[in-house]
Amino acid sequence: MGDKVREFLNKLMKELDFPDEAQRYLEKVNMQLDENVRNDFLQMVHQFMKEDSITGLSVLSGKLDDIAAKVQFSNYTLHLLFLMYCAQPLMDYYRKQDIPLDIYWNSMRDLTYKLLECKEVYDIWGTFVIEWFEGFYRRQRFGLGRFQYEKIAFPFDEYKKGDTTIMKGDTVYNIHIPSSGSMPKELRMDSYRKAYAFYRNEMEGKPMAIVCHSWLLYPGNRSIFPPHSNLLDFMNDFDIIKSETSDEFSHAWRIFGKKYNGSTEGLPKKTSLQRAFLDWIERGNPVGNGFGVLLFDGEKIV
Repeated sequence: MGDKVREFLNKLMKELDFPDEAQRYLEKVNMQLDENVRNDFLQMVHQFMKEDSITGLSVLSGKLDDIAAKVQFSNYTLHLLFLMYCAQPLMDYYRKQDIPLDIYWNSMRDLTYKLLECKEVYDIWGTFVIEWFEGFYRRQRFGLGRFQYEKIAFPFDEYKKGDTTIMKGDTVYNIHIPSSGSMPKELRMDSYRKAYAFYRNEMEGKPMAIVCHSWLLYPGNRSIFPPHSNLLDFMNDFDIIKSETSDEFSHAWRIFGKKYNGSTEGLPKKTSLQRAFLDWIERGNPVGNGFGVLLFDGEKIV
């Protein structure tokens, strides 16, 4: 079992383009776990991945923290390693359900994005958002092109556009935006088309209601994003129906690779986006989030 697990983990890291340094480090950590710890891992994997499991990552993360303290590796590293162990039974599920494996690999690529974020923010090969992955491993969230999608209940009373009405509680398709580079129009449209095709049987001939709740949709960003940028164009895909401001600037790490502690001192100014955000908040302007809706008919936004 040990050799097969190791072989899969190495294949996974190569397929997902983990940096060479990360691959060497994670393999070293895995090899230094004794047999008892590995058996604990495998039991936890089974407990989490079985079909009727009610044990979530919020519970298991505590057990992983205990193991991390015992073996003297970062809990972020152990969290990622556990998710890597879980990736093989998830692949088996995709095969049994005849879900194309390219969707599996695209979904699992979020391990890479979170690995790189953890390294940038904390200088640790691992992940600091283990609970985020629950949706992927419960087969509720899927990577479809540039974006990731999951079904949620519409949270507002009503949305109307043309012949379409969405009421509170209706199923809509929520997108998440992984940190995988730019998102030009062609990649966005390709993703919307892939999502429509994936969920086509649920559409009943109606437009797909795609929603997004993100700092990228905060209306104030129109004063920050360059006029012809992909970020502004992405905002224009949506009808932004609600927004809220925030004093915490919790998404600062996504822009700067560092947490915001109430002061802009020490935040990098390497990119035009970083400089624009620094100028914006140093002038006392708010940041926040927006909730947007777009309707997609399989080929275009309507």
